[in-house]
Amino acid sequence: MIRSYVLAIAIVLLSSATSSAQLPLRSTQFDAARPALQPVAQIPVSEGRMILGGLLGGAIGFFGGGFAGALINDDQDGEDELEVVEGFAVGAVIGETLLLPLGVNIANYRQGSYSLSLLAATAITAVGLAFATSGEDELEFLIPVPVLQLISSVMIEKRTTK
Repeated sequence: MIRSYVLAIAIVLLSSATSSAQLPLRSTQFDAARPALQPVAQIPVSEGRMILGGLLGGAIGFFGGGFAGALINDDQDGEDELEVVEGFAVGAVIGETLLLPLGVNIANYRQGSYSLSLLAATAITAVGLAFATSGEDELEFLIPVPVLQLISSVMIEKRTTK
């Protein structure tokens, strides 16, 4: 009984192999009408829109990161309020550095390079913090940091837009 099934399957396979040997290897019916792939069109975005997106992202990052840092450093004892302020400052710097370039990137319909903008923003923050904490506390060196981050993020987005 098993031999008859094996024999029947072998006959079917052999008959289909001999009948398909007469067919062409490739169909030429659709070769002439194959459409070419079109690249995705770039959506033009104004600099003002990217600046507004960066300002919005930076503000959200500043306050969101600041309050998160304050909550993390809150000791619940109420003895040292300076720790809460320090936590707010650290969180605000981190949040603003992360979300300002993201706001520019989202305003540009994510066509540019967020990673390059983030790298530039982080480098600008590091240099600003290095100058501000060198020797005496000169916090005025931190004032131009967000402006430089915004300018660099917009420039990088414009250059890396796909």
